[in-house]
Amino acid sequence: MSSSGILMRIDDTGRVIDCSPLACEMFGCAEEEIVGQCVGALLRESLTDVTRRRAPRGGMDSVMVKPVLTGSSVVWEVRAAEDTASGLDLAILQVMFTHSPMGLHVLDDSLRIVRANVVTCGLRDARGDSLLGQVFTEAYQLDAPEQEEAAARRVLESGKPELNRLVRCSPASASCKPGVQSVSYARLENERGEVLGLVASMLDVTDRERALQRLKMLEQVRKRVGERLEVTAVCEELADAVVPAFAGIVVVEVIENVVRGEEPPLAPVDRDVPLRRAAFRGQVSAHPVGEVRNLPYGTPYSRVLSDLRPRLVPIEEDSLWLAADPARAEAIRRSCAHSLIVAPTLLRNWWGLRGESVGEAFEAAGADRAERLVAPVGVEAHHVDC
Repeated sequence: MSSSGILMRIDDTGRVIDCSPLACEMFGCAEEEIVGQCVGALLRESLTDVTRRRAPRGGMDSVMVKPVLTGSSVVWEVRAAEDTASGLDLAILQVMFTHSPMGLHVLDDSLRIVRANVVTCGLRDARGDSLLGQVFTEAYQLDAPEQEEAAARRVLESGKPELNRLVRCSPASASCKPGVQSVSYARLENERGEVLGLVASMLDVTDRERALQRLKMLEQVRKRVGERLEVTAVCEELADAVVPAFAGIVVVEVIENVVRGEEPPLAPVDRDVPLRRAAFRGQVSAHPVGEVRNLPYGTPYSRVLSDLRPRLVPIEEDSLWLAADPARAEAIRRSCAHSLIVAPTLLRNWWGLRGESVGEAFEAAGADRAERLVAPVGVEAHHVDC
């Protein structure tokens, strides 16, 4: 064997592929007697046959095993090591690879996965061995794989870790959902400073990032909306604050009498009360801004103005309420929207819309509201994935 320090190489079945003269001396066998043998059998034989057992040269009583990819298979290199990990170190590694909340990957210097922990299988919805041999940045459907590959190679070259990189991932299977991962890279070295590869960790922070985005959007709504008394101007401010920070589409419809300067009615709002489309942001609009019409009965919009309860509504092809408003149903279909929030905006006084009420309407989607005075605005915010 030409590689310095390698005692032997073992294939994934546990059989010796080749060995060094030092390994022959340790086992007291010729190379042809070792190659092809199961390493477990060799160890048992060397421990039971006193006449053939040899003490390792130079007092060496420990080895280091390293997985190396050769083509599409894994070969295990057994090297002489001066020190091995203590029992505590091994226990820590065992916990990290079985109970850690984050996905752990051991990568070789070509960024191919040679080992992955239990959580990683859950991230991929796949068996751990299906990841072996895949390039890390290709194993996950990253939105920007080139950037992650560049970051990983920087760590390989410099040894300086890159931590907590927010990376968006698309689903690897139909049962997984898109999300945000916090990815970190650290260089893996042996005791002589030789670069073995990388450790890449992934932690799902989707819920945290969505919560932060939601809080940021609400703060923007509070800052930007409701400083002016003119109703349609406030509606435009609201639409600008919601898209694209919170949703892909927003529709703001105002009770027509309020636009004319009259007080907003008490809930429940009569089904014949006309509404004006005051603002729209998105690609496909069912009705032009400025159009005045009655809301079709039996839709989430008419129900919201009756009970003042914001709603999160999934959009499905067989949703019965879509048939009550064909124009809006067609706009939703063409926009590829998968859900919508329909929320009334409530007023505590009649001096104009306040941004606090708008933000609270979104924040309380699905919750009861105590106020009886309905706002002049019914807000429809669509979520879009396509």
